[in-house]
Amino acid sequence: MKSNLTVIILLLLFSLAACSNKAEFAYNEKVAHDFYSCKERLDESFEKFTNGAFDSNADDTFSHEIKIKQVKGIASYCKETKDFIEVNFEPTENSASFHKEILNYFNVIETEYATLLEKYVVEQDSVARTKIKNQLNNKKRELEVLEDKCLEKQIEFLNKAGIKINAS
Repeated sequence: MKSNLTVIILLLLFSLAACSNKAEFAYNEKVAHDFYSCKERLDESFEKFTNGAFDSNADDTFSHEIKIKQVKGIASYCKETKDFIEVNFEPTENSASFHKEILNYFNVIETEYATLLEKYVVEQDSVARTKIKNQLNNKKRELEVLEDKCLEKQIEFLNKAGIKINAS
């Protein structure tokens, strides 16, 4: 009887570990997808910015307002994504630092990058725009560093969780 109880306890422990691994795998899939989705929107907006697509003239009210809405859309998307993850995913001990880093990344896009980009669109003075342009370039570099940190934390998380990475 004692032998059967030991086997049952071991099976339960293995089952719990497998469930935890599956939950962490699912967490990684969702959060990584959201990370890349926000990163893609960031990269698209920055490319538009560098190509002059956000150099709007306030006199062309319709076009100007569309550009402002596009910028607000980036901020809104990252905020909604961040809020969804905060509400729906409780980080495990393994994923805590990855979770924190990802939320920080979304927050910087929402509150700093998009704010600067909106300021750039609204600003009509060329000297002030040049200053904001420099700030945006610096912010993009900062976000690239944060992206690398997110990926480092993700790899740490996957290793801690025992999730194998296929790098091929």
